[in-house]
Amino acid sequence: MRSVDLHWALLAQLAGCVLPAMAAVFVAKPLLGAQYTLASLLAVLGYHVMRRDRFAFGCIVLGSLPVLALMRGLFFYYGEVALLGGTCLMWLALSPERLVHLWRDQAWRWMTVGLLVFWWLSMLMTGSYATNLRSFEVILGSACIVLVAERRSYLATALVGMVMSAAALGFGLLPYGDRLGQGVVGETSIGNPILLGMPCALLVVISLADSGRWMLVERRLVLRIVFCLTMAELLILSGSRGSWVAALSGLMALMVFSRQDRKILLVAVACVAVVATLWLSTGRGQKIAQQFEKTVDSDRTLANRTSGRSVQWSVIPQVFAESPIWGWGPGSGKDVAAIYTGRHLGWHALYLQMIGETGLIGTSLLFVFLGALVVRGVRHWKTSHEIAPLASILTYMVVGASVSGLDAISGVFVGLALLAGDVAPRLVLAQARTASRRAA
Repeated sequence: MRSVDLHWALLAQLAGCVLPAMAAVFVAKPLLGAQYTLASLLAVLGYHVMRRDRFAFGCIVLGSLPVLALMRGLFFYYGEVALLGGTCLMWLALSPERLVHLWRDQAWRWMTVGLLVFWWLSMLMTGSYATNLRSFEVILGSACIVLVAERRSYLATALVGMVMSAAALGFGLLPYGDRLGQGVVGETSIGNPILLGMPCALLVVISLADSGRWMLVERRLVLRIVFCLTMAELLILSGSRGSWVAALSGLMALMVFSRQDRKILLVAVACVAVVATLWLSTGRGQKIAQQFEKTVDSDRTLANRTSGRSVQWSVIPQVFAESPIWGWGPGSGKDVAAIYTGRHLGWHALYLQMIGETGLIGTSLLFVFLGALVVRGVRHWKTSHEIAPLASILTYMVVGASVSGLDAISGVFVGLALLAGDVAPRLVLAQARTASRRAA
C-alpha cells in the first residue's frame, strides 16, 4: 500500500476559487466576490464531473464551506445545499453501493429520517418550504464527510481546504467590523462571527488531535502548528464566545483522553497566548478584549452579557410547561419566542429549539442520537486510540447550547463523529499496514 499525501492540485484549485473571492470582499466588492465564488466553483466542479472524480468533487465542496456560508447571504442562498447535494448525487451515479452502506449506519439513518420529518412538519405548519430547510445541510454535510473519508487523503485535503477558506474569510473581512466574521461593506452587512468561529473551533481541535493525522500533518510539525495557530487566532478575533467555549471543550477532551497530544497542545496554547497578547495591543484586539469583559463583567445583567440568550433560557421552562410532550410544533420558534421574550427571533440554541418546537419527544430523540455518537466515540478511542470523533461530537454538543446547530459546518462535526463507527477504523488499519511495510 503506497503512502498517502495531501492532494496539492485540488488545494490549488480551491485557492483559485476562494482567494480571489475574498480579495474582492477585501476591496469592498462583496457581491462580485459571491458571484465569482459560485462561478469558479461550478467551473472546477464541472471539470471533475467530466473526469468522473467524485472524491475530488466532494473535497472541493467541503473545503469551500466556510466561504460558501458567508456568501449565501449575498448570492444563491441555497448554494451549500445544492453543492452538498451534488456531491451525494455523484456517489449515487458512480458508487451507489457506498450510499447503501451509509444508509445502513443506524445513527445516520435515524438522524436523516428525524430531520426530514422535522422539516416536513415545519413546512406543513408554516406554509413555507424554507422553514428549517437548513436541516438538509446537516444531513448532506455529514454524508459528504463519511463518503469522502473512504479515501483518507481526500478527507485530509478537504480539512486543509477548510483551513484555507476560513483564513481567506477572516482576512477578507479584516478591514470591516469589530468582530472578525462579520462587517458592513459600504451599505451591505455581511456575515456573523459564528460563521468564522465554528469552523475555526473545529479545525483547531482536529489539527491537534491524534498527532495531526486527520490532516496528514503528523510528520509536518511546523505546518501543523501554523494551521492551529492561524485558526486559533481567527477564533479569538471572531469574538464568538460560544465558539470559544466549544473549542475549549474539544481541547479539554484531548487533554484528558489523549496523552500523545498533550505536549503539542501545551506548545500550541503558549504560541496562541503570545500572538494573542500582541493582537490585544491593536485596536481590534482591544475590542475583542471588551467582548470578553462583557461576558465576565458582574456589573452587567446576564441578558446583556449573553446577547439575550439567557432570556431565552429563562423562559424555556414556561414554554415547555405549556406543551411538554410534542412542543409548540416544528417551525413555531420565532412566534413562540416573541410571545415569551418580546423579540421575534428564532431560538438561539439547538436545545432551545428542540424543547420549544418538538417538546419531550424531539428533545429525547436528540439526546439519544448525541449519546449514541458519544458512546461510539468512546469505543473507537478505546479500540483505535483515535480521539478526533469523540472530540468532534463533544465540541458539537457545546455548540448546540449557543447556536442552532443546523447548518453545513454542524454536518461536518456530526460526520467526523460518525467516522467512529464507519470509515475511521479501516483507515487506522490501512495506516498500520503502511507503517509495517515501511519498517520491513
